[in-house]
Formats: sequence, structure tokens, C-alpha cells
Amino acid sequence: MAEKPYISVIITAFNRKNYLLYAVDSVLNQTISKEMYEIIVIKNFEDAEIDRYLESKNVRNIKIDDMPVGKYLAEGILNSKGEICCFLDDDDAFLPVKLERVYNIFAHNESLVYYRHTFEVSRNDFDLLTPYREIHNNREAEIYYKPKNIKQMVSLISKRKIGSNMSTISIRKKFYENFIPILAEIKILQDLSFFLFYVFSSSSSEICALDFNSLSIYRVHPSTTQNEKKVSDLEFKTQAVSNTELHLNTTSLLIRYFHCLVRSVKGGESVVCQYLLLSWAGWRVQLNLLQGRKTSISDILNSLKIGIYRNSMIVIAGTFLALLGNIFLSKAISSMFLKIMKEIQGI
Repeated sequence: MAEKPYISVIITAFNRKNYLLYAVDSVLNQTISKEMYEIIVIKNFEDAEIDRYLESKNVRNIKIDDMPVGKYLAEGILNSKGEICCFLDDDDAFLPVKLERVYNIFAHNESLVYYRHTFEVSRNDFDLLTPYREIHNNREAEIYYKPKNIKQMVSLISKRKIGSNMSTISIRKKFYENFIPILAEIKILQDLSFFLFYVFSSSSSEICALDFNSLSIYRVHPSTTQNEKKVSDLEFKTQAVSNTELHLNTTSLLIRYFHCLVRSVKGGESVVCQYLLLSWAGWRVQLNLLQGRKTSISDILNSLKIGIYRNSMIVIAGTFLALLGNIFLSKAISSMFLKIMKEIQGI
């Protein structure tokens, strides 16, 4: 039987204080013994009331300066004692059975390096867990080996919503320790989720588990959505350009890290590299559309390819608009794409 894993729960908080103690309490109120796990809070602020509470509950409290979002996770992993690391955003919460489920699945699968479950969504700022305390999580998690081709890779990422929420992810730490330096450089939360999956997908014989049981709560509030406030086209475009540039820079960073360009020259790129190179083209198309610039045909074709694989209307629409933009380069094409983005995001 596999050795019992000791779990480290890493809670990250950037500026936001409102929900942090609720997140901590959700981890303290688990169905397994507190001796089986530790809680580490990584935050960029000091607060006397919060800090006293964390100390009273024997929660490790680490303050760091403003850093890329990946640095918070990297610091948590470096300071953790557990074999298994679970991540939790400060405005989310674990259901009481979460860590018991994590323990059982990792303890019985020594090759398991990446685990993800689904989550409940709540707009209620009061007791989010009360309606879900009696949930029985009886569905078996699905076990996967690394993707063998690009279609399998895209299917897992898209259909299983790999990049949607960090609070659903747990990893076996020893498999990720060599990747901490690159993790610390990532600047967008969604790219962190993807990166943890990329690492598994670049493995040799390890497995991942995707669980359809809901084991956490995703809290919807004003800072997680723009739907409740009026956003001008200029504000939206500025933010969209900034986010696209960050995604593009991260993808370029990972392409270099996984030696994708070298492998492409040699004709032996991995599935991860194939996905990254297609994604890179997609981000380039999106950035050029937002800025009203022409796009290379190769980028357009690769963007169309990943749009079809993902069944993503925004990517497919953007690809055809990019073709039009190459012929009728004008602000009208860029404005049309911006409108489509806002419609899809419900803004």
C-alpha cells in the first residue's frame, strides 16, 4: 500500500482581505485529522486581526512583496512539508470532504501527479457550505495517462476545463520541484493552471485524475466578474490587449522552457509543444486583431486549427476576422472582434 501522504494546503491572497479567513476556516473544518495536513497562507499584506487569527489556528503565515502570481505558488511549494500540495484561492472554499478525497486518491495511486475536481458556484456571501454539507461524493475519478496526440490534449483541456480554477487542483510535490523557477515567472492565474497540466503532460508514465465531484466553492463577487458594472469599449480593449500580451509572453516563455522550437526543427516536438505553438499563434492573431494589424497566414491557419480542436467560437470567429483584416485592414474589423469578445464574456 502507498505511504500515507501528508497534505499541504497553500492559500494565496493578493491585496484582498474580505474572504481569507473564510477560506482558512473551510480548510480547518475537514473530515480528516488535522495531523494529516498543514495550512500555509501566502499573502502580500499584514493585518493584525488576520495575523492573530492565523497564529491562533497554527496556520503558517508568509508575507511576500508584490510578485508575479506564480511566485505565490512557488513560495508555498518551497515552504511546504507535505507530499501533496492543494491550492486554494483566498475567495474560494473547500467542502469538508475535500482533503479526505485528495488523501484517498493519492494514497492509492503512487503514479498520480495531478488531480482536479469540479466545483460549486455561489453568489452568497454568508454560509456557502451549509447547502453542500450533505453532498455524497460517490463518483469515481477518471484516470488518464499523458495525452498521445494534440486532439487528446485539447480534449482534456477544453472538455475538462483544466484552466478554470486553481482551487480544484492538487499535485504530488516531488514531481514539480524542478519546475518551480519557471512557475515563479508566470503572471496570469489561468496560465498557472495550464502550466501544472503541461508538466504532467510532458511526463513519461505518470497519471492524472479528473474528478467530477464538486469539492470546493467558487465565490462570484464584484472582483471576479465585470458583468455588474459598465465597462467602456476603451477600458475593455485596454484590458484585453494587456491580458493577451501577458498570455502571449507566458506562452513564449513556456515554448522556450520546453525547447519547442528546437524540437520543431528536429521534427520531434512533444504534444505539449504542439499545443503551445498553436496557442502562441492564437494569441498572436488575437493581439493583432485588437490592435488593427495584419496577421501572417501561418498564424491564421494554426489559430483556426486550435479553434476547431477546442470548438471555440471566439477563436474561430477571430481567425476569419483576421483573414478579412488582411484584406480590409481597418478599425472596423478590430471593433467587430472587440464586440464579439464582449458579447461572449457577457459584458
